[in-house]
Amino acid sequence: MKNPQKNDCENVVELLVKDYSAKFRSDLGRKISSISADFINQGLFNSTVMVTKQMGAEFEYLDGLVNYVIGSLKKDFGHIPLGSCKDKLVAILETEYKKLIPFANSLLVKAGLANQASLDSFQRRILDELEKANEKVEIQCAIAEKQKAADREKIKGKKWYQSRTIQAALITGGFMLVAALLTSPLWIPFINKLFGGSGNGTKISTTPETSGESSPVIDVTGPNNTLTIDHDSRRSKQVRAKPVPLVKKEETLIEPEETEADVNKLKTVYEPGAALLEIFKLKGHESSLEDIPELPVIRTYWKRDLTCSSSFLLPERLAEVGEGSAYVGKFSFYYEAKQPGKYGFTIQHHEDNGCMLKIGGVTIMETALRKPICQGVCNLEKGFHRIEFWLGALTEEKWLKKWEGIFSERSLAAFQVKVLTPDAFDAVPLTKEMMLLKKE
Repeated sequence: MKNPQKNDCENVVELLVKDYSAKFRSDLGRKISSISADFINQGLFNSTVMVTKQMGAEFEYLDGLVNYVIGSLKKDFGHIPLGSCKDKLVAILETEYKKLIPFANSLLVKAGLANQASLDSFQRRILDELEKANEKVEIQCAIAEKQKAADREKIKGKKWYQSRTIQAALITGGFMLVAALLTSPLWIPFINKLFGGSGNGTKISTTPETSGESSPVIDVTGPNNTLTIDHDSRRSKQVRAKPVPLVKKEETLIEPEETEADVNKLKTVYEPGAALLEIFKLKGHESSLEDIPELPVIRTYWKRDLTCSSSFLLPERLAEVGEGSAYVGKFSFYYEAKQPGKYGFTIQHHEDNGCMLKIGGVTIMETALRKPICQGVCNLEKGFHRIEFWLGALTEEKWLKKWEGIFSERSLAAFQVKVLTPDAFDAVPLTKEMMLLKKE
């Protein structure tokens, strides 16, 4: 007999797969048709390059399916253990990938390229992609389960009264109760009696007085008076108030590493024009930031705007990372906030990449796959702030470069970082003149 929880999970996975197909399958069909039309217009219909691009679109679709199902399970079905869903998702992926073998054969037949060598090559490629997809599911499910376990331990270790949410609710409720009691008419005689004989001369009156044309007056008298409102019709019904200072809700501010005064005192010199770039090679395509090695394979200076449109950050040094490799590029520099206030940072990047922006050690934004544009907003104090921009990407594989490089370059490392300052009308690219490094 099946485990009810596992059965429930399998039903959810099937529904998510159907939902993803309903949303994106038609887009895939249009993309494949568009690829065929482009090659026909170029007179290159009988080409394995066209079939390779069409199969690439299928691989992207199935990769997106994995992200969609796991992301939805983590976000909307947190009560279901991902481990019980893994087998069902893997079985669906195996079915979908094996459907691509006859599909690839039909594409080769249409293009007049149906020979055994081509058929075997595409079949091997499909099976390799299936293996990668299964590894991705395995890793993502394992990470999610560990995160859940860690969250449960955190909650388990806390007393109920240590929860910030409960503390905030209790404090707010306490203030509201005190305010309600103090403003109740039942307390007024007691308060007048209490303070009336204490010598401070404070008296609270709730009896309406009239002035001029029966204008209402609310008056709190005494040496510690906080509010006087005089509504007088003979002065065009103006309101005069002396309010107490309000308690302003504090916003989280990111303190600068050095203020202008610190710079003058310590004689620190910041030179514009570059950022420190460190490139770390990852062990596998599914590695996370926790898997980054201690030392980079490349350390150099990025002497350009914080923008890239090529297939690798440093094309001339691609061999040091290797083709078809996963890597993380870390850009480090200082940014001068010339005035305090809210700053907006926008990142545009290749949809297959991941990005993260930190300011003063605080994570401002993290991007996910298939989300090529994101924005983070933070409050910066005036001064010099250390910024870290992380980019996770893949280098091109030989077979992709060989076939697709003939027609266009795949900008796998493409990104652009923009900043919107408090006094600006629109965001502008973060130029090399805005990137500062301390002079040793």
